[in-house]
Order: sequence, then structure tokens, then C-alpha cells
Amino acid sequence: MFKSINFKNLSNIKINNRFFLVIILALVLIYNFQETCFLKPQGLHQWRQCVGASYAMNYYNNDLDITQLRIYNHLSDNATSDFSIADFPILYYIVAVCYSIFGNSDSIFRIINALIMLSGLYFLMLSSYQLLKDRFWSFFIPVILFTSPTLVYYSNGFLPDTTAFGIVFIALYFVVKYIHSKKISHIYWASFLFTLAGLIKVTSLMSFLAISGTLVLMYIFSTKIRKEFNIYKFILPILLPIFFVLLWNFIVYRINSSIGGTISDTNLRPIWDMDALAVEETWNRIQHRWLNSYFHISVQLTALAMFISSLIFFKKSMRVLTIITSLTLIGSLFFFFAFFRSLYAHDYDLINIFVLIIFGLVSGLILLKNYFPKVFRSNYLKIAAMIWVSFLVIECNKNINIKFHGYHNYSHKHFYHGLQDIEKTNRNLGIQQNDLVISIPDPSINITLYLMNQPGFTDFGLFNKSGTERIDYFIKKNAKYLIINDTSIYSKSEYDYLQPYLVNKIGQHRNIGIFDLRNL
Repeated sequence: MFKSINFKNLSNIKINNRFFLVIILALVLIYNFQETCFLKPQGLHQWRQCVGASYAMNYYNNDLDITQLRIYNHLSDNATSDFSIADFPILYYIVAVCYSIFGNSDSIFRIINALIMLSGLYFLMLSSYQLLKDRFWSFFIPVILFTSPTLVYYSNGFLPDTTAFGIVFIALYFVVKYIHSKKISHIYWASFLFTLAGLIKVTSLMSFLAISGTLVLMYIFSTKIRKEFNIYKFILPILLPIFFVLLWNFIVYRINSSIGGTISDTNLRPIWDMDALAVEETWNRIQHRWLNSYFHISVQLTALAMFISSLIFFKKSMRVLTIITSLTLIGSLFFFFAFFRSLYAHDYDLINIFVLIIFGLVSGLILLKNYFPKVFRSNYLKIAAMIWVSFLVIECNKNINIKFHGYHNYSHKHFYHGLQDIEKTNRNLGIQQNDLVISIPDPSINITLYLMNQPGFTDFGLFNKSGTERIDYFIKKNAKYLIINDTSIYSKSEYDYLQPYLVNKIGQHRNIGIFDLRNL
């Protein structure tokens, strides 16, 4: 029966492309994008997602003024401004432009981000076909990437990491095109796209640096390469991404240093500066919470085995790709240990390292094709791969459901949910768009502020002030209203200091109490 199944029937590239889009659409539906694309920022890392969403919303609120990089929380300039720079804002600005056309719905942000990542998968499929010359395996590579729960969860969210990651695969497509066509225009397109990805998320340059390093090493050690290639025509395409990314990060550093209130610490947070207990706690978090969420362990081990095989049988492998993979691995390990402390809470920091899985799998499949072409083309192997991928999709779906609706979403369901539609109530009560509020309890930078589209203050920042001193300080900074989202704090002794500020209650919206702080 299996012998009758021929995976070569998809020989027409148009049919191939359409069929791949059908597969991706099926995955999108299985992963329930039709529901999650219409959710407010919530679930795992609601904190960081609200930061990203706030940039786009504040561009929209401020008439698309590109200089208005605002996050609602007045952390800058001695608590007088919500201006803060983190990521290169092109994604946020494009989303804001779409808000101005279609209305300010969070679904627009989610859909745009998802489309960019899915486009990356499409170009990965095209690149895989160029390298493997096999329809089935060219589908297999991007599909298995899209079984990463971490990637799938954030791909239709508000973080720029998956945006940059998707653009990287479009850039890599032009690199592969150059290998086959030798047209220098493809290198410049790749350079432009790597620049864009690097500006959005600097870690996305990992593969670019590995490719550049491979080119330099081959030029130094290969007489054939020196004769066939003019290295000088690659200098500008290599330097452009490095120059613009360094320039942008220098600008960010100078501005944030002058105003304070930075929300993205770009300093190293290395493992060698941590004590043994902190290292153990971080590793336990990675091992027990994040690792299997990056990829199923079977995918990680398979990619590793394929990469090691390409090293052992280097002469039969695609040597360029094996060297690129090796340099990417070295760079990834450096990043892992240099920013180890961040990985306790930030699983998404490693998204752009996932390219290692792809490089490892493609390297292994090329080796298999060269050594055992019959096995490479075997229907039995392809059937097994389909069963494996089906299992991975099921496991991924379970994992992302927990990220959206499990314990990660407790605070949103029980406290923050009422803020999603409070804006109309606030305006009816006379609270204007630019009036500052104190929103508690909220340990994040701006979750509650974003959900109600209102600037002000939360429990984040100014950790040297607490209780009455903290509230009075915010009032001096022109805070006019107090917003309380947890009704239990009224009876908790640690919040007794709030009593003088609860005199003028002007409204109640679901579980949210609204108090006027003026004329106390």
C-alpha cells in the first residue's frame, strides 16, 4: 500500500505552493488562530506583549507622529514622561497606520505579525526545495519549525522576535538564490532584509554573522574560492547590516541614558556574574518550563544528530551549510551564556536561535540525500515523518493552549479582564485621554494602563517609594485618579495606607473601582 503513494506527484511548482499554503492554513486553524487573533494581550508574558502593543497604540493616539515612542507608564524624565525606546519601531508604526485605516483593534497587530512569520515559512519552503530538490522534504522543514510551541504562541502576538525571525527566512531565501544564480542583486536584497531584521531584533543577525564568517573563512583557506569569487563585492552588503544596527543601538543608548525609563536593558547578563543558586534556579526554569516548549525533545535530538553527522561526514555534506551551522552554534552558545540571567523569565529571547534547528535538519537531509538517496526518497521514511509531525502538532497545540488559557492567564481572567472595555466608562466619568492615573495592583510596566488606554503609573518602578509616600509622589506628578482592579485589597492590612485616597469614589466598572484623587 505504501509503495503506491508517490510524493513526486507535486511536480508543478504552482500546485506545490498552493498545497503548502493549504497545509499552513490547516495548522493555523488547528492552533486556533481564528480565536487567538482576536484576543487582547494576555497569557504568557502579557507584560512584554503589552509593551509592544502600547507603542502601536500610542502612535495611533498621537496622529502617527513617528517620534512618539510611548508606553503609557511615566517612567522617564523623573516620572514626567512615558517616552521610552526599545525596538526599532517600524513594525509598530505599520500597525498604527493600519489602525488609522481599519480601526484600533488588537487583531490587526496579531494578524500582521502572523502574516510576516507565515511568509517566512513560505520562503523557507522555497529555500528548502532549492537545496533538497524534493517536494516532500521542502514542506517538512517549515512545518516542523511551526511545531515549536514558543514560536507558534508568539507568532500572532505583539513581540518583535517572531517578526524578525520571519524576515530572516526571507533573507536566507535570497542567499540561497545567489548560490544558484550568482546574481549580486540577491545579496543586496538579503543584506537589506538582514538589516531590517537586525534593527527589529539584534539577535536575528546570528545567521547573517555566521554566513559572513563562513565567507571570510572560505576566502582565507580556499584557493578555489579566492579564484572564483571577488570578495570585495561582498564587503558593502556585509557592512550595511552591521553599521545600521550598531547606529540604531547607539541612538537608543544615548536617548535612554539621557531620559531614564529604559524598559529594555541591553547590558550583558552573563552566567559568570551569577551565584550558584541563581544559576541553578535559572537552569531549572529553562529545563522544566521552557526547553520542551522550544521544540519537542525528539526534534532537538534529531537536529543535533543530523548536525553531528554532517560534521563526521563533512566531505559528503553541504560544506558551506555545515560551516554556517557550526558558526551559528558558537554564536548561539555565547548568547545563551552571556544573557543567561534573562532566560529565567524570557523564553522568547531564544526564538531567533531556532534557526539552528533548521540548519541542522537541512544539513542532515542533504547528507542523507548524498549518502543514501534511496532512503532519502523512501515513501516509508516520508510516512514515518508525517506521523511524527502529526504527533508534534498535537503536542504543540496542547502547549499553546496552556500558554493562552492556563495558569499564565490567571491575573488577566480574575483582575484585568474588566479593564478591556473600561475606556468608555472612563470618558463618561470625565477622565480624559491624557489624564494620568495610578493603576494598582499591577507589578508590570503597563498591562493595566494599556488595557484601558490610559497613561499613568503602576507598581513598577520607583521601588524606593512605597505606601503613602508613593501615592503622594504620583499625585505631585499630576496623577488625578486611582484605579483599583482587585477588590480584595480593600480588606488587606498592607493596603490600609490607601484609605485616605478612597474618599471620592466616582465609578465602578465590573470589578474595577475608580477614585478621584483631586481635592483630597
